[in-house]
Amino acid sequence: MSISPQWQIDRGQLNHNWLQNGVVVALNHASGICTGTVRPRDITRSLSEDINRWQERSTELSSLLNRFVVEMSPRIYFNSPPLSRCPEETRSWLEPLTHELWLQRGMREKIDAAKAAYQKADSAFQKIYAELSNLPSSPTTDDLKPACSQLQTLIARCQALADSISALPHRVLCC
Repeated sequence: MSISPQWQIDRGQLNHNWLQNGVVVALNHASGICTGTVRPRDITRSLSEDINRWQERSTELSSLLNRFVVEMSPRIYFNSPPLSRCPEETRSWLEPLTHELWLQRGMREKIDAAKAAYQKADSAFQKIYAELSNLPSSPTTDDLKPACSQLQTLIARCQALADSISALPHRVLCC
């Protein structure tokens, strides 16, 4: 039985297309600004644009992680034949048992790790936003140091988040 939940499609768009190829790339660009290897005309604007990529869709990513347990549980197999034809007295215990076994076999830990990685990345973004909001209109290299010093941590946290999302199953697994 092949079921391709919307969760899988959304994960591909958010994790690969947006987080890894958008946010992490933009943060590496911002890191280049901090190290002086990239020299935009307007440092503050360019740095803000790179870092603000997170705000564009981070709530969608949080929602994706919250939807995982419902949309990727093997209990969805009970919504279509042949399991949808189970007698109610069997389904009433088999469906929750299937879901609980799936959670106990590593899914709970994986989704908890992904949610924790999201919180760490979001927290790191909030710290950088606070630093950027305190910059003068024409910052010097010294003015940029507090925000720039946090960029490598932020990049590492975003990569850890991407890795934890990638570690989640790519298909609905049975328990």
